[in-house]
Amino acid sequence: MLLATAQIWGAPPATYLDLAPSGRLTTWADSRQRTRAFKQWPSLSVLPAGSRCVGIVWDEERDVCKIRAKFDGPSPTPETAMDVQYWRSTWPPEPPKMPTIEDAADDPWQGIWKKARVHRVDRDGVTSFTFEPLTEQELHGADILPGVTYRRTLKVRLLLPEKPPRLTALEIFSETTLEPLSIRIELGAGEKEPSLLGGSLEIFNGIIKSVSPWQFESGESFASPGTWKNVVCDKPKGLTVDLLSAKPSPPGSNDITVVTVRAEAKRGDKTLPRTFSFSTLDLQHGPIYVPDLHAYVTRTDDPQPFSIQQVRTGQTIRERILLEPEQTYERAMREIPRSIPGNARTAARSTFRSRPMQAGRSLRSNTTATSSSTRRRPRPWVRNSGG
Repeated sequence: MLLATAQIWGAPPATYLDLAPSGRLTTWADSRQRTRAFKQWPSLSVLPAGSRCVGIVWDEERDVCKIRAKFDGPSPTPETAMDVQYWRSTWPPEPPKMPTIEDAADDPWQGIWKKARVHRVDRDGVTSFTFEPLTEQELHGADILPGVTYRRTLKVRLLLPEKPPRLTALEIFSETTLEPLSIRIELGAGEKEPSLLGGSLEIFNGIIKSVSPWQFESGESFASPGTWKNVVCDKPKGLTVDLLSAKPSPPGSNDITVVTVRAEAKRGDKTLPRTFSFSTLDLQHGPIYVPDLHAYVTRTDDPQPFSIQQVRTGQTIRERILLEPEQTYERAMREIPRSIPGNARTAARSTFRSRPMQAGRSLRSNTTATSSSTRRRPRPWVRNSGG
């Protein structure tokens, strides 16, 4: 369930990514640290009056740097009447240490709420919170990332006073900016037998500004904001989409724009799934072709429509596995990292753990080449849905 948010009235056009629509609007029964009494809501309009703990929960960590809230009435005063809290489990993580590298990740259940040191501004009926530079006064371990003005977290919430005014708008921003992008999605690309297509568009971590049919013919239906049906793909046709795409920041940010084409094809009495998703960042490396689903995505300013002759085929993950050399005892012994002098505990552990150092190999000893290839997939010219 994604949050249906209302943009704050009177705010300037957004240049930064609003993280609220990609999360779930949540209220908590009280402000206790480990309370699990929470409830999720489809929108702010149905939030119960008097809700005092209101926030957003995400499936992946987000780097929150600013929060803006608008109330149905004056903002609670004084400044101490509202607190900002974020969920903290492992952030900021310890630097990697030999002989193993552990990818620490926050946990939505095992952690604590931390009160953030924030700067509050009330202007034109909107209350804004920005984070002060991170210090040890706020969070133990701040010396790992001293002075950052964002908080990486899975949850963030506002703690309001008793009998608060109704919250009518909530925006949560990261350092990620939004940039205009125009793309063309060709349906039925490379398909030998025409089929009847219908579907719709969705976006995650971005904004769809407009969608237009491309080379549709009479009898083929398109409805705003982005649905279509009865499209016969016997020649190049599809959609042109103008959107705002995320430019992730800071490094390692999860703010990646993903566009989903949710569609199906009918051929005779058969219904074939044609749903796929793609990251707009992948378009920086050229067009995307999904042969199993007969879809082709490119920039709108690309004058060349899809042609099977222009596709440079690559290898699937399973084909690439067959090219990998078989593991040998000698090579496994060579790839065991050296123990750290003076550390008996890690020296003992390194005896039983290997850390392959070859390019493209896993950094974890219990991970096979198959999962390594999946996690570190090179971007081929051809994307195969079946692997």
